[in-house]
Amino acid sequence: MAKSKEDKKINRIAKRFNKELKYDVFNGRFYCRQIKKQRGCDGIMYYLYEVCDKENPAANKICHWMNIWEANLWLSPLFQDMNMLIVESDFWSKYHKMREGI
Repeated sequence: MAKSKEDKKINRIAKRFNKELKYDVFNGRFYCRQIKKQRGCDGIMYYLYEVCDKENPAANKICHWMNIWEANLWLSPLFQDMNMLIVESDFWSKYHKMREGI
């Protein structure tokens, strides 16, 4: 199946988000990836993403299905789930120990 404008747009959003995570203090530890896309009965494409932690793969979470309009919002499920993954991980305790030199 050829990529539509919406597919390209949501891929750009995910790539930009991954790039921001990589160049932030997280240093590439966290990222998101598209698992599946599917056309709903309403004719709208829905996308399924997974938020991943390279150091703790057991903590990876699958986001609920979202459409292009949800992906455009900063408070989309993808960003919320990534935030929860980071908060629940041990990243901040390791980061503060590293900064304090412990």
